[in-house]
Amino acid sequence: MSIVLRAIDIIFTLMATWAVVALAILLLLGDTALTDYAAPSAFLLASVITSYGIFVRKRWGWISGLLLCTICLLSYPYGMIVGAPGILLLLFGRKSFPDRSKKKAYQGAAHNGDKRRVSA
Repeated sequence: MSIVLRAIDIIFTLMATWAVVALAILLLLGDTALTDYAAPSAFLLASVITSYGIFVRKRWGWISGLLLCTICLLSYPYGMIVGAPGILLLLFGRKSFPDRSKKKAYQGAAHNGDKRRVSA
């Protein structure tokens, strides 16, 4: 795995850790509403799924990573610390996430080109 992908994976692990800390603080406070747990729980789940998608180099992992980093930018200043480098690393390591749809379209065009008859 390249160093860029390792760095991206570390960033999403930090995001998941951040969400776990937020959940722990909410649980320690004890008198918060159940809706207060929804955002950190959703962010934790999304970070773990995105980290897996990036680890196995899936295109959806790259897209959800960009989305999560963009959402992190809204949380100033701590979200900026994680979101800005995350976006830069994802854009820098974009070639590591192959776009399967273009490959299939190209293979299909080459395959269909062999079967076509040229009428004169």
